[in-house]
Amino acid sequence: MSARLTRLAAAAVASLVATLALALPTAVSASAYTSDEEVQVSTTSPAPGGSVTVAADGFGANTDVEVYIYSTPVLIGTATANAAGEVSLDVTIPSSFAAGSTHTIELQGVDASGNPYTVSRAVTLAGGSGSGSSSSGGGASLAQTGATLVPIAVGAGLLIVVGGLLVATGRLRRPASQR
Repeated sequence: MSARLTRLAAAAVASLVATLALALPTAVSASAYTSDEEVQVSTTSPAPGGSVTVAADGFGANTDVEVYIYSTPVLIGTATANAAGEVSLDVTIPSSFAAGSTHTIELQGVDASGNPYTVSRAVTLAGGSGSGSSSSGGGASLAQTGATLVPIAVGAGLLIVVGGLLVATGRLRRPASQR
């Protein structure tokens, strides 16, 4: 019976390793999303109706790039990346957006391999509780959204392993005639 228990323990460990491997985040080549530090802005607190210069790189050479501002997605500019995949343009913040509100400026295009490529940057519109600081990189940050699935997946994997061990232990304790 010890050989059977050894096989059962090995199966439990293998299922836990498989659960962890599936739960860990992996890179998705079809949707390359990068952090907000990848977009440079002339100011992190533009006024509603005012303009801001946005710049980023990593796009495919001579490809089209669209610039949106979110919470409510609004197309605020388009440009063509240069031969090095860099883009820089002036965009106007919609005057209908409330002063002091935080929005995300997002540049969408494709990378050198033709895969979708998106970079973004949070800005707080001047006239409200924003800091009014000016910057060409760093400083603003996006809120983290979504659930962290790794702890949930690890917990689920542990429950599966413990359940399997309990079932196996129950089978080992039964007489051979009842198995």
